[in-house]
Amino acid sequence: MPIKEYRKGDLLESPLFYIAHGVNCRGVMGAGIARSIADKWPETNTKYVEYCEKNKDDPCAMLGRSLATHEKDSKKMIFSIKAVTIMGYI
Repeated sequence: MPIKEYRKGDLLESPLFYIAHGVNCRGVMGAGIARSIADKWPETNTKYVEYCEKNKDDPCAMLGRSLATHEKDSKKMIFSIKAVTIMGYI
């Protein structure tokens, strides 16, 4: 399905309900968009850290999986998609 629209602006202030972003499989949202999301929506970060801790014995098994968190106060659904097994740039 082709992209129908491009938008510019602050992703965290978007009127859209869904936000998807890439994260590592180590439980650290330490930089970039992931860090901004962790700072703004701590519940998303807490659930992500817990998920990674439960699956730390095989981080490669998490690749491609997503963790959805409904941030009720902001009316957002955040998808943290496991994109890399190491920390750093994607």
